Amino acid sequence: MKIDVILTPAEIATLPSGDLSASTAVVFDVLRATSTIITALASGAAGVHPVATIDEAWALQQKIPGAIVGGEREGVKQAGFHFGNSPREYTPEATDGKEIILTTTNGTVALRAVAGAERVLIGALLNLDALAAYLRAARPEHLLLVCAGSWNDFSLEDALAAGGLMARLPEAEATDPGTVVGLIHLRFGMEPYSCLRSSKNGRRLVNIGLGEDVAYCSRTSSSALVPELREGVILPPMKS
Repeated sequence: MKIDVILTPAEIATLPSGDLSASTAVVFDVLRATSTIITALASGAAGVHPVATIDEAWALQQKIPGAIVGGEREGVKQAGFHFGNSPREYTPEATDGKEIILTTTNGTVALRAVAGAERVLIGALLNLDALAAYLRAARPEHLLLVCAGSWNDFSLEDALAAGGLMARLPEAEATDPGTVVGLIHLRFGMEPYSCLRSSKNGRRLVNIGLGEDVAYCSRTSSSALVPELREGVILPPMKS
């Protein structure tokens, strides 16, 4: 298995989508989109529809009566949305059996950008062990780890998660960016909360009163769920 790593959204924008048709992509937006998606599906949501813009979210809600609309811009819940992008909002009581439409500054954009991959999986610190087990069983020839980042900037927390997955797949062949995220995990992997809290995005969330989200998203391998994007909707793994 060969592992490539994309470190910034700018790199995502340059991907020729046709070249991904033989790749399995894992998208990381640890703070907070992918952590929220995992939590919502674990809470019983029927599916999560990632959209790039707020206008798309409202238009899709017209086609899915009763859907929950959630998301943020610059970390803040948008006017009229049911929820923001805090995983702690997506409880079983709020989401069980419901479709969710989600738009975020970076994570849902990254998901849309790699939709042409043979398979698109949702990654976070929350499900690293489950992701590694899934990939060891599936044995894709080419694995693309996508760090959603923040605007055009590298995000420490996404690199930490990508490196954590690589550490769980020691037999894989890594490119140079893969070696970089592996070194980040080697340095910070034993203290994920400290790493997330000291990151730029972690500090921003703390400053706007969402420090509990940082703690929640640092709970490494607390979920056994490996969601997958299938035909535009993120769903729990198919039962065998």
